[in-house]
Amino acid sequence: MTNQWYYNQGGKRNGPVSDSRLKQLASAGQLRPTDLLWKDGLERWVPASKVRGLFAGQARKTALSSAPVAATPQDDASFTHHLECGNIYLERDKCLEAIAEYTEAIRLEPQCSAAYYHRASAYRKKGDFDRAIADCDAALRIDPNLATAYKERGNCHFERRDWDRALADYEQAVRCNPSYMIAYYNRGLAFFHKGQHDLAIAEMTRAIELDPTYAPAWGYRSLAHLKKQNFEEARTDCAEAMRLDPSFDL
Repeated sequence: MTNQWYYNQGGKRNGPVSDSRLKQLASAGQLRPTDLLWKDGLERWVPASKVRGLFAGQARKTALSSAPVAATPQDDASFTHHLECGNIYLERDKCLEAIAEYTEAIRLEPQCSAAYYHRASAYRKKGDFDRAIADCDAALRIDPNLATAYKERGNCHFERRDWDRALADYEQAVRCNPSYMIAYYNRGLAFFHKGQHDLAIAEMTRAIELDPTYAPAWGYRSLAHLKKQNFEEARTDCAEAMRLDPSFDL
């Protein structure tokens, strides 16, 4: 089944469009590297430059180095503008700026679960796990089935090395979205750190089934096989990880 993409330009959501149509828009200059894209399974809206094969390498660099466009007086109170700027700042690891944008978005739309979830991501990247967890809790009060919020809260517990709480949240994430690849991958990492290598292999295998191009899943499955002295499987998985991403390093 082909991907169905949505793209956001000037605060207006367009789509869905297929992979081939998205490439046509990019080739024709109707889709810019800094335009935001989303499809089912993505954690957040991402710049189009991050979609593999959509733009040349220089376009990717341009998109990531460019600052968000300043709001015009007409757009100053736009929830969408602040949310999009927050996403771009977060993509560039400018956490304080992202938090400020998401906070303004929440002020304008206090019942938007996505804004709380995105702000949680920024707080986590900044190392403020308590605020990140509080924002995930707020998002889940608004939308109890928001898989991304469970995943993000699980990430906070993971970074605190609280594997069991992390696993509980990742389990909730995949219950809400059985096709949520990154939740299976993260669950595999938690099992790996707990020394439960068979379970880690099973979770990484599920992640690979959902996205065979995700090199880290192949890499960590290789490590889990290595721990079990499954040397041939470890070599095969490591080779595939390197084939998918020659710069990949565990």
